[in-house]
Amino acid sequence: MTNVVLDALLEIWAEPWAFWMLALVPVVLMVFAIAMRQRKAALALFGNLALVSRMAGGIDGGRRVVKAVVLVAANVFLVLAAARPQWGSELQLAQQEGVDIALLIDVSYSMLAQDIRPSRLDWARHGISGLLNRLEGDRITLIPFTRKALILYPLTLDYGAIRTLLPNLGPELFSEDEQGTALGEAIKTASRVFDQQSRKYKVIILMSDGEDQAKSDPRTRAPDPVEQAEAAADQGVVIYTVGIASPKGELIPNSKNSGDRFLKDSQGSVVRTRLDEDKLRRIALATGGAYYRTTLAQDELDEIYDDISSMEKKEQQSLQRTHREDRYPVPLAICIFLLVIEMLVPDRRRSLSDQTGDVRA
Repeated sequence: MTNVVLDALLEIWAEPWAFWMLALVPVVLMVFAIAMRQRKAALALFGNLALVSRMAGGIDGGRRVVKAVVLVAANVFLVLAAARPQWGSELQLAQQEGVDIALLIDVSYSMLAQDIRPSRLDWARHGISGLLNRLEGDRITLIPFTRKALILYPLTLDYGAIRTLLPNLGPELFSEDEQGTALGEAIKTASRVFDQQSRKYKVIILMSDGEDQAKSDPRTRAPDPVEQAEAAADQGVVIYTVGIASPKGELIPNSKNSGDRFLKDSQGSVVRTRLDEDKLRRIALATGGAYYRTTLAQDELDEIYDDISSMEKKEQQSLQRTHREDRYPVPLAICIFLLVIEMLVPDRRRSLSDQTGDVRA
């Protein structure tokens, strides 16, 4: 119960880190107290403290304490304003235009190869992150795949949610029996996330090394990737493929708990994985899309985005976004008011000569 209440209180503040500045309040009070004590000690050296203070028209200790309290209170409210309290809400309606994009990411063991540094999979993650920075108004879903494909998130305009999933992309999402690569199964799964009534506004971006073991494995009946691409094209899907590997190939680091440095096949031979550009190119061309081999600058994703941007777009579902309203002007106004009060309250009482002059007048 206590944790629930605490979480609710913390949600009120947009910048809770600002509360660390409240730690300075005791320090300010301590400095003020030390200064007051030292001043009294210095005045006491001249004789009776009360008389000396009155003759010198000195600072009134009581008023100075009041000014100090007001000043500290002003700083507290300034910290509260910096923490940006938020409550209440306002409803905003946002209309978006764009296309629906399915990101198909190969996360099989071969994507751990390091012919593309730091690894093929890391390169894919980085490319997706850059693409998310450019998207605007396009719904997107993330589908990692090996022999199976997994829809991690439905089509959404919440790019932040997709971004949080990127670090979790890896072979460990699938069991050992599901390892390998089935491009046709991945395309089939991605095609299902789109509106089946529409024959446009649908894009698949397939990032893989292009190797497809489905046909050579008797355990699976995965569809042929080119044939599945043609079926997707009949539904109005355009596929862009990105080859993330080198044609000469690379060994696959062994991520399993064994003594082997590199991954081996069932016959005990070290596996070398290579880029299959021909298959990726035929998949893309079957849908009127395009094939790109990854580059150091990842310009291929920029070119894909430019193509998507030139497509006819549909009006996406209206968004209803509820935002808490900033209430920092309230504590800020109190802070300013207290500072004005502190300035108007004098810290010196009227001197003896001033009082005498008033009597003579």
